[in-house]
Amino acid sequence: LDVVDFVAVSLTDVLQQSGGRTVQVPDDGGGLRAVTLETANAPVHNNDTNLFEELLYLIADPNIAFLLLSLGGLALVFEIIHPSGMTGIPGVIALVLAFFALGSLPTNWAGVVLIAFGFALIVAEIFVTGFGILGIGGLISLALGGLILTGSGDTGFQVSRWLVIGLTAVLGVFTLGFLGILVKSRRMPSHSGRESLVGQKGVSRSRLDPKGSVIVAGERWDATADDAPIDDDTPIIVTGSEGLRLTVKRDPAYIRLLPAGTVLAAFWMVRRRLPGRARLRP
Repeated sequence: LDVVDFVAVSLTDVLQQSGGRTVQVPDDGGGLRAVTLETANAPVHNNDTNLFEELLYLIADPNIAFLLLSLGGLALVFEIIHPSGMTGIPGVIALVLAFFALGSLPTNWAGVVLIAFGFALIVAEIFVTGFGILGIGGLISLALGGLILTGSGDTGFQVSRWLVIGLTAVLGVFTLGFLGILVKSRRMPSHSGRESLVGQKGVSRSRLDPKGSVIVAGERWDATADDAPIDDDTPIIVTGSEGLRLTVKRDPAYIRLLPAGTVLAAFWMVRRRLPGRARLRP
């Protein structure tokens, strides 16, 4: 086709064969002028990529960008359900890398909005009884967002349909499983929380005058005594709760017995003080 000037096997060979060739270049007046290349002994300077360029080259792929966007959104969903920071921080990092990759791709930002909207619907399904409608809508929105994430018609710049279908299926199984557990827990009677401790018995672990700590159901609680003061190691009963603090009172069934030696000593002193023959019998 007469489209190849010459064939070279190395960079040095390119410079050797390019030397002496005449090319047309623009001049200051807007025209063209002939210039002879002198590249045979020209110095070579390497302009290597830096760390950020290497990272961009690695993640600047529609499939990787979609994975980072989806996994980051899923991590934030976990963080909203169970705040701990263990999933929120990696989720934010994944989202930042996803947007970093999308910035170098022919991105259709409507797809990004659909993916975000899909995760929002999944979160809403968890906290709002939507009977699965919100979750299904979220999965559909996520799949559509993945399919149109890149606006290019080039096959190399499109998210794999199999990746979109597989990830949507995995998220669907996760959503259905979590919703099943959530529905089952909602149908079960509540046996936890501070309200369930009302009426339970425990023991004081410090002097309540009126505030202190108690042990109820094997757990330590801050408490306020209604009939303060209450000494340490005194049986108590829970009467209510105020925020994270229980209100307690002395257990009515508890009678603090004096030691036997104290009772006998008191009896002996009373007996000696009685006049005449009046005596107390043990």
